[in-house]
Formats: sequence, structure tokens, C-alpha cells
Amino acid sequence: MQSGKRLQPYFDRADRPRVNAWQTLTNDRLGLRDPNDPTYRRPLTQASDLPATNSRRQRKSPPA
Repeated sequence: MQSGKRLQPYFDRADRPRVNAWQTLTNDRLGLRDPNDPTYRRPLTQASDLPATNSRRQRKSPPA
């Protein structure tokens, strides 16, 4: 812009509830699953190619 000002068409704090409402309506209309439902979330997995020193499986538990 020549005035040096910016145009910010998306302001997260104000627009996130609108986007979430649109997503909920669209998913309901089309019969899609809710991606935020905990039963449909993917489990977190650890990369299998990490070195042994960084792997959680290889770490020793702290002394009791």
C-alpha cells in the first residue's frame, strides 16, 4: 500500500470463533467427523530413527 499501512484481513483473536463455527456447520452439513473429537485424534508417536541417547525407550527412570 502506498500509505505505508497494512491490511490485515484475518485477526486471529476475533476471527477464530467464526472459523470454528463455520467448520462445525460445514462438518455437520456434509456429515464429516469432528477433527477435534478426542476419539479421532491420532496418537503421538516417536520417530524410530532417533539416536539411542535421545530415545525415551532407552532412558533410565530416575532413582526413587
